[in-house]
Amino acid sequence: MTHQMRLFASASLLAVAALGATPAFAADIATDAGSTISNQASVAYSVAGVSQTGVNSNTSTFTVDRKINLLVAASDAVTTTVAPGQTGAVTTFTVHNLSNQTLDFALVASQPTGGSAPNGGTDNFDVTSGSVTVYADTNTNGQYDSGTDQQITYLDEVAEDASRTVFVVASVPAAQVTGDIAVMYLKATAREGGGASSQGAAITETSGANTSGVDTVFADTTAGPADSTRQGDHSAADDYTVAAAALTVTKSNTIISDPINNTTNPKMIPGAVPLFSGWTSSRKCFGSD
Repeated sequence: MTHQMRLFASASLLAVAALGATPAFAADIATDAGSTISNQASVAYSVAGVSQTGVNSNTSTFTVDRKINLLVAASDAVTTTVAPGQTGAVTTFTVHNLSNQTLDFALVASQPTGGSAPNGGTDNFDVTSGSVTVYADTNTNGQYDSGTDQQITYLDEVAEDASRTVFVVASVPAAQVTGDIAVMYLKATAREGGGASSQGAAITETSGANTSGVDTVFADTTAGPADSTRQGDHSAADDYTVAAAALTVTKSNTIISDPINNTTNPKMIPGAVPLFSGWTSSRKCFGSD
């Protein structure tokens, strides 16, 4: 091998060793869908210990695809205690947008038939048909305020990594007894965002190979009680537990006189005068959480 050939081989080896590029990542939830990521490779090399002018590659770009993910959760692990015939019984949920884009979320409250309750026990009744409504926490205080919180069928324009509080409000049949349990599901389904005050269109996952545009991937890999994985939706469960009043009633009477003995050891004969002590009761009341 000539000196020139050895020198060329050495320079080539150094050039390959110095070839590099700064990696470009799009995995962070804060990297918006549709963002353009650019990357460029650079080569720095030397010949016989002398640095040479580096060489840059062309700029490679790609578009960040859309990751659809969400989480619905009950606000706590405590049942909502209710009374027979109660109206305005509330369960509270949060809906968290884990996607890398602002989205709308369609909301559906439903009830199972039987099965285990999330806070213990077994579902054995449904709240009153037609009474189930969903409300947004309009004033963001974390508590349901009748007349203030707005009834909704979807959450509008939920920013990426943001969450909203939602209330499911229902009425309890008057015939229920202490210990009865009704399970309530809330399911949220991702919808297109981009427009205030109107629910966005349904979202479809992109099929086939990666395209040059913005592809959509359903990333909801953990199912709730009323949904399936990788469908762009999620659900959670809460429950109502009935606690009726425990009431005992006692009535007593005393004879104070009769027409024969007057007030001395009176007997219960016709014409006797009784004294009724009235109604007495022992009542145990229950509130709601």
